[in-house]
Amino acid sequence: MNTFWIMMALDFAVTCRACRRLIAGRIEMYRVLGQYGVWTGAVGISGLRAGLPTAWVAYMAASTALSLWMWWKGGGGDDTKWRLRKLGRAFTGTRRTAPAGA
Repeated sequence: MNTFWIMMALDFAVTCRACRRLIAGRIEMYRVLGQYGVWTGAVGISGLRAGLPTAWVAYMAASTALSLWMWWKGGGGDDTKWRLRKLGRAFTGTRRTAPAGA
């Protein structure tokens, strides 16, 4: 069986589960968008490997980018932003100035 169709079935299952949880009020919209973005990216890559038309792959790439951007702006990236800031604090800058006589 082609990997693409397996990925499509998984994409459908994950989307249905996320929508069901969203309707029940057990999950926030930005989390659904994050899951959707990851899975559409995976399906797009498998479609590219399966030789699907470039327009379809471009649509999946745009859908992935839009979903992940909406996830990041909606609060989904807050933990990630916090971790990046924490990691950045570990690196301290060093002044690199020329000697006074130069």
